Amino acid sequence: MAGQITPPLQKQLPNTTYKVKKDNNFVFDQRTTNILKGIAVILMFAHHFFGYPEWIAAPNQYTGLPFIGTPWSYSIGKYGSICVSIFAFITGYGVYFSYKKGNVFTNSLEKIAVLYIKYWMLLFLFFIPVEFLLGQHEFSELGLEMLGMQTNIICFAWYVRFYLLAMFTLPLLHHLIPKNPAAGILISILPFHILCVLVRIWIKTVTVSSFVIALEEYFRYIPMTLLGYCFAQSNLFVKLDDWLRKVHGNHIWVYLTVLLLSFFIRNHIPYLLYLPTVDIFFICFIVYILVKFVNALHTPFWQKLLYTLGKHSLYLWFLQSIFFVAGKKLQFLAYFPKLDLLILIVGFAILLPVSIFYTFLYDKTIGRLMNIQ
Repeated sequence: MAGQITPPLQKQLPNTTYKVKKDNNFVFDQRTTNILKGIAVILMFAHHFFGYPEWIAAPNQYTGLPFIGTPWSYSIGKYGSICVSIFAFITGYGVYFSYKKGNVFTNSLEKIAVLYIKYWMLLFLFFIPVEFLLGQHEFSELGLEMLGMQTNIICFAWYVRFYLLAMFTLPLLHHLIPKNPAAGILISILPFHILCVLVRIWIKTVTVSSFVIALEEYFRYIPMTLLGYCFAQSNLFVKLDDWLRKVHGNHIWVYLTVLLLSFFIRNHIPYLLYLPTVDIFFICFIVYILVKFVNALHTPFWQKLLYTLGKHSLYLWFLQSIFFVAGKKLQFLAYFPKLDLLILIVGFAILLPVSIFYTFLYDKTIGRLMNIQ
Protein backbone atom coordinates (compact mmCIF):
# COMPACT_ATOMS: atom_id res chain seq x y z
CA MET A 1 0.00 0.00 0.00
CA ALA A 2 2.86 2.35 -0.74
CA GLY A 3 0.55 3.97 -3.19
CA GLN A 4 -2.43 4.48 -0.88
CA ILE A 5 -2.57 8.22 -0.62
CA THR A 6 -5.37 8.33 1.93
CA PRO A 7 -4.69 5.58 4.29
CA PRO A 8 6.02 4.37 2.25
CA LEU A 9 10.51 3.15 7.85
CA GLN A 10 10.81 2.47 6.70
CA LYS A 11 11.95 3.35 9.04
CA GLN A 12 15.43 3.80 8.88
CA LEU A 13 17.35 1.35 10.95
CA PRO A 14 18.52 3.55 13.82
CA ASN A 15 21.94 2.65 15.13
CA THR A 16 22.04 -0.66 13.27
CA THR A 17 25.48 -2.05 12.52
CA TYR A 18 25.84 -5.57 11.27
CA LYS A 19 27.68 -7.80 8.85
CA VAL A 20 26.46 -11.00 7.28
CA LYS A 21 29.34 -12.11 5.16
CA LYS A 22 32.30 -10.29 3.76
CA ASP A 23 34.34 -11.80 0.96
CA ASN A 24 34.88 -11.01 -2.69
CA ASN A 25 31.38 -12.13 -3.67
CA PHE A 26 28.87 -11.25 -0.97
CA VAL A 27 28.87 -8.30 1.44
CA PHE A 28 25.79 -7.28 3.40
CA ASP A 29 26.80 -4.64 5.92
CA GLN A 30 25.40 -1.28 7.01
CA ARG A 31 26.79 0.55 3.98
CA THR A 32 25.20 -2.02 1.67
CA THR A 33 21.93 -1.59 3.55
CA ASN A 34 21.93 2.17 3.00
CA ILE A 35 22.61 1.73 -0.71
CA LEU A 36 19.78 -0.82 -0.80
CA LYS A 37 17.47 1.72 0.80
CA GLY A 38 18.59 4.24 -1.79
CA ILE A 39 17.43 1.88 -4.55
CA ALA A 40 14.17 1.27 -2.69
CA VAL A 41 13.42 4.97 -2.30
CA ILE A 42 13.95 5.50 -6.04
CA LEU A 43 11.37 2.77 -6.65
CA MET A 44 9.10 4.53 -4.16
CA PHE A 45 9.37 7.87 -5.94
CA ALA A 46 8.61 6.16 -9.25
CA HIS A 47 5.60 4.46 -7.65
CA HIS A 48 4.13 7.66 -6.23
CA PHE A 49 5.04 9.93 -9.15
CA PHE A 50 4.01 7.64 -12.00
CA GLY A 51 2.04 4.67 -10.64
CA TYR A 52 -1.21 6.61 -10.20
CA PRO A 53 -2.02 8.87 -13.18
CA GLU A 54 -5.17 10.04 -11.39
CA TRP A 55 -2.99 11.74 -8.77
CA ILE A 56 -1.52 14.08 -11.37
CA ALA A 57 -3.30 17.42 -11.74
CA ALA A 58 -4.32 18.22 -15.32
CA PRO A 59 -1.76 21.02 -15.84
CA ASN A 60 1.03 18.67 -14.73
CA GLN A 61 0.41 15.83 -17.17
CA TYR A 62 3.68 14.55 -18.58
CA THR A 63 5.07 12.60 -21.52
CA GLY A 64 6.13 9.02 -20.83
CA LEU A 65 8.58 7.15 -23.02
CA PRO A 66 6.75 4.12 -24.49
CA PHE A 67 7.55 0.59 -23.36
CA ILE A 68 5.57 -2.25 -25.00
CA GLY A 69 2.57 0.00 -25.48
CA THR A 70 2.71 1.49 -21.97
CA PRO A 71 4.91 4.33 -20.67
CA TRP A 72 7.95 2.81 -19.00
CA SER A 73 7.45 5.11 -16.02
CA TYR A 74 3.96 3.72 -15.40
CA SER A 75 5.22 0.13 -15.54
CA ILE A 76 8.12 0.90 -13.21
CA GLY A 77 5.75 2.91 -11.02
CA LYS A 78 3.39 -0.03 -10.56
CA TYR A 79 6.31 -2.33 -9.74
CA GLY A 80 7.79 0.29 -7.42
CA SER A 81 5.42 -0.54 -4.57
CA ILE A 82 7.75 -3.45 -3.82
CA CYS A 83 9.81 -0.82 -2.00
CA VAL A 84 7.61 -1.29 1.08
CA SER A 85 8.39 -4.99 1.22
CA ILE A 86 12.10 -4.24 0.79
CA PHE A 87 12.05 -1.76 3.66
CA ALA A 88 10.03 -4.12 5.88
CA PHE A 89 12.44 -7.00 5.15
CA ILE A 90 15.48 -4.82 5.88
CA THR A 91 13.88 -3.66 9.11
CA GLY A 92 13.47 -7.24 10.34
CA TYR A 93 16.97 -8.14 9.17
CA GLY A 94 18.50 -5.28 11.13
CA VAL A 95 16.35 -5.90 14.19
CA TYR A 96 17.93 -9.34 14.64
CA PHE A 97 21.39 -7.82 15.02
CA SER A 98 20.29 -4.88 17.14
CA TYR A 99 18.39 -7.21 19.50
CA LYS A 100 21.66 -9.02 20.17
CA LYS A 101 23.12 -5.86 21.68
CA GLY A 102 20.82 -5.43 24.67
CA ASN A 103 17.30 -5.42 26.04
CA VAL A 104 14.91 -6.01 23.15
CA PHE A 105 12.10 -3.92 24.64
CA THR A 106 14.38 -0.93 25.25
CA ASN A 107 15.80 -1.32 21.77
CA SER A 108 12.35 -1.29 20.19
CA LEU A 109 11.26 1.73 22.22
CA GLU A 110 14.37 3.61 21.11
CA LYS A 111 13.60 2.83 17.47
CA ILE A 112 10.01 4.03 17.91
CA ALA A 113 11.21 7.22 19.62
CA VAL A 114 13.67 8.03 16.83
CA LEU A 115 11.08 7.49 14.11
CA TYR A 116 8.37 9.52 15.80
CA ILE A 117 10.64 12.44 16.66
CA LYS A 118 11.81 12.68 13.05
CA TYR A 119 8.22 12.35 11.85
CA TRP A 120 7.02 15.08 14.24
CA MET A 121 9.85 17.37 13.17
CA LEU A 122 8.61 17.21 9.59
CA LEU A 123 4.97 17.42 10.65
CA PHE A 124 5.32 20.57 12.80
CA LEU A 125 8.36 22.26 11.26
CA PHE A 126 7.65 21.66 7.59
CA PHE A 127 4.26 20.31 6.54
CA ILE A 128 1.92 22.28 8.80
CA PRO A 129 3.69 25.62 8.15
CA VAL A 130 3.87 25.00 4.38
CA GLU A 131 0.26 23.86 4.13
CA PHE A 132 -0.83 26.83 6.28
CA LEU A 133 0.89 29.19 3.85
CA LEU A 134 -0.87 27.41 0.99
CA GLY A 135 -4.28 28.13 2.52
CA GLN A 136 -4.86 25.02 4.62
CA HIS A 137 -5.85 26.55 7.98
CA GLU A 138 -7.70 23.65 9.59
CA PHE A 139 -5.89 20.55 10.80
CA SER A 140 -8.46 18.23 12.30
CA GLU A 141 -7.63 15.06 14.24
CA LEU A 142 -4.07 16.24 14.83
CA GLY A 143 -3.62 13.67 17.61
CA LEU A 144 -4.33 10.81 15.23
CA GLU A 145 -2.07 12.46 12.66
CA MET A 146 0.76 12.50 15.21
CA LEU A 147 0.37 8.76 15.71
CA GLY A 148 0.24 8.13 11.99
CA MET A 149 -3.30 6.80 12.27
CA GLN A 150 -4.51 9.63 10.03
CA THR A 151 -2.44 10.75 7.05
CA ASN A 152 -4.17 13.85 5.72
CA ILE A 153 -1.16 16.12 6.25
CA ILE A 154 1.67 13.74 5.33
CA CYS A 155 -0.22 11.42 3.02
CA PHE A 156 2.57 8.83 2.64
CA ALA A 157 3.26 8.47 6.36
CA TRP A 158 1.07 5.41 6.87
CA TYR A 159 4.18 3.28 7.50
CA VAL A 160 4.54 5.09 10.84
CA ARG A 161 1.63 3.17 12.30
CA PHE A 162 2.92 -0.11 10.89
CA TYR A 163 6.35 0.56 12.38
CA LEU A 164 4.77 1.36 15.75
CA LEU A 165 2.86 -1.93 15.81
CA ALA A 166 5.84 -3.89 14.47
CA MET A 167 8.28 -2.55 17.06
CA PHE A 168 5.80 -3.10 19.89
CA THR A 169 5.20 -6.72 18.91
CA LEU A 170 8.62 -7.86 17.64
CA PRO A 171 10.09 -8.28 21.16
CA LEU A 172 7.50 -11.02 21.63
CA LEU A 173 7.21 -12.33 18.08
CA HIS A 174 10.92 -12.96 17.63
CA HIS A 175 10.72 -15.67 20.30
CA LEU A 176 8.29 -17.59 18.08
CA ILE A 177 10.77 -18.00 15.24
CA PRO A 178 12.55 -21.36 15.65
CA LYS A 179 16.18 -21.95 14.74
CA ASN A 180 15.17 -24.38 12.00
CA PRO A 181 15.08 -22.23 8.81
CA ALA A 182 12.16 -24.01 7.15
CA ALA A 183 10.03 -23.82 10.30
CA GLY A 184 11.09 -20.20 10.82
CA ILE A 185 10.00 -19.20 7.33
CA LEU A 186 6.69 -21.03 7.70
CA ILE A 187 5.89 -19.41 11.04
CA SER A 188 6.94 -16.01 9.73
CA ILE A 189 4.42 -16.21 6.90
CA LEU A 190 1.45 -18.54 7.36
CA PRO A 191 -0.25 -17.37 10.61
CA PHE A 192 -0.12 -13.70 9.62
CA HIS A 193 -1.23 -14.42 6.08
CA ILE A 194 -4.33 -16.14 7.47
CA LEU A 195 -4.97 -13.26 9.90
CA CYS A 196 -4.62 -10.74 7.07
CA VAL A 197 -7.18 -12.59 4.97
CA LEU A 198 -9.58 -12.71 7.93
CA VAL A 199 -9.21 -8.96 8.46
CA ARG A 200 -9.85 -8.38 4.75
CA ILE A 201 -13.06 -10.42 4.99
CA TRP A 202 -14.00 -8.53 8.16
CA ILE A 203 -13.47 -5.18 6.38
CA LYS A 204 -16.24 -6.11 3.97
CA THR A 205 -18.72 -6.32 6.87
CA VAL A 206 -17.79 -3.31 9.02
CA THR A 207 -17.32 0.41 8.68
CA VAL A 208 -13.71 0.87 7.70
CA SER A 209 -11.72 2.82 10.28
CA SER A 210 -8.07 3.77 10.57
CA PHE A 211 -7.67 1.01 13.18
CA VAL A 212 -9.00 -1.67 10.83
CA ILE A 213 -6.78 -0.39 8.01
CA ALA A 214 -3.77 -0.44 10.36
CA LEU A 215 -4.51 -4.06 11.26
CA GLU A 216 -4.67 -5.09 7.62
CA GLU A 217 -1.40 -3.30 6.86
CA TYR A 218 0.26 -4.88 9.87
CA PHE A 219 -0.71 -8.45 9.02
CA ARG A 220 0.23 -7.85 5.37
CA TYR A 221 3.75 -6.58 6.01
CA ILE A 222 4.82 -8.13 9.32
CA PRO A 223 5.64 -11.42 7.51
CA MET A 224 8.22 -9.47 5.46
CA THR A 225 9.78 -8.17 8.66
CA LEU A 226 9.79 -11.58 10.33
CA LEU A 227 11.18 -13.16 7.17
CA GLY A 228 14.05 -10.67 7.29
CA TYR A 229 14.62 -11.57 10.94
CA CYS A 230 14.57 -15.27 10.06
CA PHE A 231 17.10 -14.81 7.25
CA ALA A 232 19.46 -12.99 9.60
CA GLN A 233 19.02 -15.51 12.42
CA SER A 234 19.77 -18.51 10.22
CA ASN A 235 22.35 -16.76 8.02
CA LEU A 236 20.27 -17.80 5.01
CA PHE A 237 21.73 -15.34 2.53
CA VAL A 238 25.17 -16.87 2.96
CA LYS A 239 23.70 -20.36 2.53
CA LEU A 240 21.77 -19.22 -0.54
CA ASP A 241 24.89 -17.66 -2.00
CA ASP A 242 26.94 -20.81 -1.40
CA TRP A 243 24.21 -23.04 -2.85
CA LEU A 244 23.89 -20.95 -6.01
CA ARG A 245 27.62 -21.21 -6.55
CA LYS A 246 27.52 -24.97 -6.24
CA VAL A 247 24.72 -25.34 -8.78
CA HIS A 248 26.21 -22.64 -11.05
CA GLY A 249 23.14 -20.49 -10.54
CA ASN A 250 25.14 -17.47 -9.40
CA HIS A 251 24.80 -15.82 -12.80
CA ILE A 252 23.50 -12.52 -14.11
CA TRP A 253 20.93 -14.27 -16.33
CA VAL A 254 19.44 -16.05 -13.33
CA TYR A 255 19.11 -12.74 -11.51
CA LEU A 256 17.52 -11.02 -14.50
CA THR A 257 15.06 -13.89 -14.91
CA VAL A 258 13.95 -13.58 -11.28
CA LEU A 259 13.61 -9.80 -11.56
CA LEU A 260 11.61 -10.01 -14.79
CA LEU A 261 9.40 -12.74 -13.35
CA SER A 262 8.66 -10.68 -10.25
CA PHE A 263 8.03 -7.64 -12.48
CA PHE A 264 5.52 -9.55 -14.61
CA ILE A 265 3.75 -11.15 -11.64
CA ARG A 266 3.39 -7.92 -9.64
CA ASN A 267 2.21 -5.88 -12.59
CA HIS A 268 -0.28 -8.39 -13.98
CA ILE A 269 -1.84 -10.25 -11.06
CA PRO A 270 -5.02 -8.41 -10.00
CA TYR A 271 -6.14 -7.77 -6.45
CA LEU A 272 -6.88 -11.08 -4.74
CA LEU A 273 -8.69 -11.23 -1.42
CA TYR A 274 -6.87 -14.38 -0.32
CA LEU A 275 -3.41 -13.25 -1.42
CA PRO A 276 -2.50 -10.12 0.57
CA THR A 277 0.80 -9.71 -1.29
CA VAL A 278 2.73 -11.76 -3.81
CA ASP A 279 5.98 -10.21 -2.57
CA ILE A 280 6.27 -12.82 0.14
CA PHE A 281 7.16 -15.43 -2.50
CA PHE A 282 10.21 -13.65 -3.85
CA ILE A 283 11.20 -10.71 -1.60
CA CYS A 284 14.18 -12.60 -0.16
CA PHE A 285 15.47 -13.25 -3.70
CA ILE A 286 14.95 -9.62 -4.69
CA VAL A 287 16.94 -8.43 -1.67
CA TYR A 288 19.65 -11.01 -2.41
CA ILE A 289 19.92 -9.88 -6.03
CA LEU A 290 20.05 -6.22 -5.02
CA VAL A 291 22.84 -6.98 -2.54
CA LYS A 292 24.76 -8.74 -5.29
CA PHE A 293 24.22 -5.71 -7.52
CA VAL A 294 25.50 -3.37 -4.81
CA ASN A 295 28.54 -5.61 -4.30
CA ALA A 296 29.31 -5.36 -8.01
CA LEU A 297 28.80 -1.58 -8.11
CA HIS A 298 32.27 -0.05 -8.18
CA THR A 299 31.47 3.40 -9.59
CA PRO A 300 32.10 5.92 -6.76
CA PHE A 301 29.48 8.37 -8.05
CA TRP A 302 26.62 5.87 -7.99
CA GLN A 303 27.77 4.38 -4.69
CA LYS A 304 27.80 7.83 -3.09
CA LEU A 305 24.48 8.87 -4.64
CA LEU A 306 22.59 5.72 -3.64
CA TYR A 307 24.15 5.75 -0.16
CA THR A 308 23.08 9.36 0.34
CA LEU A 309 19.53 8.64 -0.82
CA GLY A 310 19.38 5.64 1.51
CA LYS A 311 20.73 7.60 4.45
CA HIS A 312 17.95 10.16 4.04
CA SER A 313 15.28 7.75 2.82
CA LEU A 314 12.99 8.28 5.83
CA TYR A 315 12.68 12.01 5.22
CA LEU A 316 12.45 11.50 1.45
CA TRP A 317 9.61 9.03 2.01
CA PHE A 318 7.57 11.60 3.94
CA LEU A 319 8.58 14.72 2.02
CA GLN A 320 7.29 13.57 -1.36
CA SER A 321 3.81 13.97 0.12
CA ILE A 322 4.17 17.73 -0.38
CA PHE A 323 3.47 17.27 -4.09
CA PHE A 324 0.16 15.50 -3.41
CA VAL A 325 -1.41 17.44 -0.51
CA ALA A 326 -2.80 20.96 -0.06
CA GLY A 327 -4.67 20.76 -3.33
CA LYS A 328 -1.49 19.69 -5.13
CA LYS A 329 -0.49 23.34 -5.35
CA LEU A 330 3.23 22.53 -5.31
CA GLN A 331 3.04 19.59 -7.69
CA PHE A 332 4.11 21.71 -10.63
CA LEU A 333 7.56 22.13 -9.07
CA ALA A 334 8.40 18.47 -9.72
CA TYR A 335 6.39 17.93 -12.90
CA PHE A 336 7.35 21.05 -14.84
CA PRO A 337 9.90 19.21 -17.08
CA LYS A 338 6.96 17.21 -18.55
CA LEU A 339 9.26 14.23 -19.16
CA ASP A 340 9.09 11.30 -16.75
CA LEU A 341 12.82 10.74 -16.15
CA LEU A 342 13.44 14.45 -15.63
CA ILE A 343 10.47 14.64 -13.25
CA LEU A 344 12.06 11.96 -11.09
CA ILE A 345 15.41 13.76 -11.08
CA VAL A 346 13.80 17.12 -10.25
CA GLY A 347 11.79 15.55 -7.42
CA PHE A 348 14.97 14.28 -5.77
CA ALA A 349 16.81 17.53 -6.50
CA ILE A 350 14.13 19.46 -4.60
CA LEU A 351 13.62 17.12 -1.66
CA LEU A 352 17.13 15.77 -0.97
CA PRO A 353 18.49 19.14 0.27
CA VAL A 354 15.44 19.47 2.53
CA SER A 355 16.08 15.95 3.86
CA ILE A 356 19.75 16.76 4.50
CA PHE A 357 18.73 19.92 6.39
CA TYR A 358 16.33 18.07 8.69
CA THR A 359 18.89 15.33 9.25
CA PHE A 360 21.36 18.01 10.30
CA LEU A 361 18.75 19.66 12.53
CA TYR A 362 17.94 16.37 14.24
CA ASP A 363 21.60 15.39 14.68
CA LYS A 364 22.52 18.71 16.26
CA THR A 365 19.56 18.88 18.63
CA ILE A 366 17.44 15.96 19.73
CA GLY A 367 19.72 13.29 18.33
CA ARG A 368 22.62 14.64 20.35
CA LEU A 369 20.53 14.79 23.52
CA MET A 370 19.19 11.28 23.10
CA ASN A 371 22.54 9.93 21.97
CA ILE A 372 20.77 7.50 19.63
CA GLN A 373 20.75 7.63 15.86
